[in-house]
Amino acid sequence: MTYHKIPSINLFIKPEHVKLTFRKQNEYDNFISLTLAQYLNRVKKKIHKYPEEWDNIKRVTNSYE
Repeated sequence: MTYHKIPSINLFIKPEHVKLTFRKQNEYDNFISLTLAQYLNRVKKKIHKYPEEWDNIKRVTNSYE
């Protein structure tokens, strides 16, 4: 049986290592990550320009459509 020993790391987070950024609550209400939300919004805007083409692609790629 092969195994690897994981090294022990002593990591201490100090207050000076943490940077907090506050945003208005209604700016990004439902998101997992800010960059993912921004990316999805850009893609949605591109899709919105071509509704008929998107509808055809959706039918091919999604078996529930």
